Amino acid sequence: MSDSLLIFTFSPIQSFIAEARRAQDLFMGSRILSRLAEAAGKAIGERNLVYPADLHNDAPNVLVACIPEDQISSIITKVNAAMEAVWNRYVDDARKSIEKFNMQTDDTWDEIWERQTKPFWQVYWATAPIKDNDYKAAYTTVRDTLDAVKRSRLFDAGKAEDGRKDSLSGKRAALHTRDYPDARKYWAHETDPKITKIFASKVHPFGKEMLDAIGAVKRFSDNEPFLSTSSIAAADYLLRVKANAPIALGKYRDELRGQFSEGNKIFEPREESDPDWPFDGDLLYMETLTTKKLKDDYGVEADKGKLDLCRKKLGEIYFAPLLENPKEKIGEPPKYYAILVMDGDNMGKHIDDLLKLDDPKTAHKDFSVAIGKFSDRAPSIITREFLIYNGGDDVLCLLPLVYALPLAQKLTNEFKKLTGNNASAGIAISHHQSSLDAALGAAREAEKEAKKVDGKNAVCIHALKRSGETLKVRSAWDGVRENFDALVKMFKADELSSRFAYDTKQSAYAVPVGGEMWQAELKRLITRHRDDKTGPDPLKLSGQLNNWTTALPGQSAEELSNWLILARFIAQGGGE
Repeated sequence: MSDSLLIFTFSPIQSFIAEARRAQDLFMGSRILSRLAEAAGKAIGERNLVYPADLHNDAPNVLVACIPEDQISSIITKVNAAMEAVWNRYVDDARKSIEKFNMQTDDTWDEIWERQTKPFWQVYWATAPIKDNDYKAAYTTVRDTLDAVKRSRLFDAGKAEDGRKDSLSGKRAALHTRDYPDARKYWAHETDPKITKIFASKVHPFGKEMLDAIGAVKRFSDNEPFLSTSSIAAADYLLRVKANAPIALGKYRDELRGQFSEGNKIFEPREESDPDWPFDGDLLYMETLTTKKLKDDYGVEADKGKLDLCRKKLGEIYFAPLLENPKEKIGEPPKYYAILVMDGDNMGKHIDDLLKLDDPKTAHKDFSVAIGKFSDRAPSIITREFLIYNGGDDVLCLLPLVYALPLAQKLTNEFKKLTGNNASAGIAISHHQSSLDAALGAAREAEKEAKKVDGKNAVCIHALKRSGETLKVRSAWDGVRENFDALVKMFKADELSSRFAYDTKQSAYAVPVGGEMWQAELKRLITRHRDDKTGPDPLKLSGQLNNWTTALPGQSAEELSNWLILARFIAQGGGE
């Protein structure tokens, strides 16, 4: 019996992942979808897969395989059963966890749960026989057929649900009971700090968060924890504190333990993962340590006197000297973090080129192996504690601000090295207490903008400043690689004043494009704003920046000035 080519996919993907208010929601949404895809791949048979080459990393939601023609129906049946079994395990884990917290449930609650936890995805697949060993013809036929099926298939939005909507999707009814038909009152009761064991790290109290069944699966299923956006923003800072002021950190930690003792914790403990700092990164920010903040956000009635002691101990960390430069203090943690989205460039075209080769099936498989090697390497570049998704040619991660661009460059360089293909990245910079879904949307939009740069191999950054304005920059990687890190260091060391970036912005209105006039203006501004002793050479730096300008989209001087403003922003840890 001859083989058939199968392409299998399912949806929704982005919308399911984007239903997130916390990093943990984002991580679990991605993890669930990856496990569903992995189950589908195993049901198809790993030895049958062309893409991905294996299932060692996060499985992509598109699978390509060569399968016996007479087994198509049985394999698809196995795929559906395997995916449903994985989903049901997550659902059952969440329900058991909810029962451990003694949450009130009844027939009304159960009806919502059963309705909303039915398999939520739609499956799309197509096959074609590989006649006369013509892999190219089969692949082209299946791809075109699948595209047509996806375009023509109507999405069943289902019946609109009554009542207050959940906090993650804003579309489905939040869980509630007959005694508490108002979901806000139900969740306020179930998360009341005086009677519940549900920490604020799981669900915000006072009805500020209301979960539907899918949101509850993301929050309550037995899963590995993921760092909060506050912990990510402060991650590099925490390493610096441990290296320079371990005694001060220990004293602050012990003071917090005394304040937030057993039964009065605002965060679930992380003793096993980090005994030196078993708390969320939010407690490294002075603005967290107010009675109002702790009451409103975490339901904690904090004693002002004890809280003042905590603030004093935290202040001692801020004013502790750096070992390599005792005149410089550790200071406060950065308030911004980054979301990085990386994606291979022109992947469809590359597959088309492979199909033209003498042995397209082997070429396609070899390319899948190369992509798999990149996925194997990614965790050594982006540590797993920051990785949301790492599969195929896609990477999604949350990073400390100072890590974002350097690690994005390393990822794209490694992708090029292992696959021979370029990759582009979108980065959103966001305040650690700002909306996660807005930041994720900005990162996705930045990725799309990077893909519009001629020749791609580019990066686009959207910095969502709390002041309200969004700073947007784009560039091919070459210009960033040659200039940006050096600019950040110059601003950080005060070799260039902050005014240089903003005065360059003003000059860009008069000299809008790169060239001799722009280089002369840059030289004048560098001379004016550099440190006379340690500052850069005006002629050399103006030449480098002018060359970068001429390579930017539209040879835009304003685009360069925005990159300078971003460099200054990162140098100050997100300082406005």
